[in-house]
Amino acid sequence: MITATYAIDGDTVGSIGLIGPTRMQYERAIQIITQMADGLSTSLTRLYRHDA
Repeated sequence: MITATYAIDGDTVGSIGLIGPTRMQYERAIQIITQMADGLSTSLTRLYRHDA
């Protein structure tokens, strides 16, 4: 299992994860989950700042 947290303005608000087989390509999966969490953090921060 691989997890990464996402945040709004630096405050952690949640996490996303991936459950996979034992022989999963972990290096690639970690990169993907990290990129997804970073993108989600960026999008949520922009949305939150726009609504404020």
